[in-house]
Amino acid sequence: MKRGLRGVIVWACVACGVCATAKAQAHSRQPYVLTCPEHQYMLQDFDSGKESVVSPDRRNRVILAKDGSLRIFAGEREIGEVALPDISADLEVVWAPDSRKFGVTYSDGGATGGFHAHVYALADGRVTELSRVTQVAFDDFRKEYYCEARGWNNQYVVGWGATSRTVFVAAEVYPTSDCGKDFGKMRGYLMTVGGEILHRYNDKMTKRITGACWKLGRAVVQ
Repeated sequence: MKRGLRGVIVWACVACGVCATAKAQAHSRQPYVLTCPEHQYMLQDFDSGKESVVSPDRRNRVILAKDGSLRIFAGEREIGEVALPDISADLEVVWAPDSRKFGVTYSDGGATGGFHAHVYALADGRVTELSRVTQVAFDDFRKEYYCEARGWNNQYVVGWGATSRTVFVAAEVYPTSDCGKDFGKMRGYLMTVGGEILHRYNDKMTKRITGACWKLGRAVVQ
């Protein structure tokens, strides 16, 4: 599934008339703005060892190292390294608004996948993976959708809530015919950074939300 670059904002709930609560609550959810400042890179962008993705506050950065890994810097000090096993295409880095967290999505099999997604936090002078965010969401998706022929579901970190306490991730059945009737099926998850599912979004809603994020860098959901 490939992203476009610019287009018209999709107001997901208004456009399709579907509004749902994240949990059973006495009042309706308010519209929720996702910021999706995505930076896309290809393998050749690692060649110089100097390409970097700078955080919103300009204090932190992710550098694409020559060995194919990511080096994380706080100011001028390197505080961690993120390995990207077998990366082959489509690296994407998405910083959170607070500049203290970021998401990484990359493919180890070309433009259709498999895409892998990870979320990290910068704290106490080091980089820590927030593994429950992706583990909980993607395990939930796999209970219902899974392509045995491929042995993997595609995973994406899409965008962040305004407070950086929530992150929107998406899972996708490989968009290839060998995955049967569910090929290309998606589900989105609004997650806390602690790994709690706040809301699930069906295939139609997820494609509207990811389409808006990947084109414009923001989307409004409910």
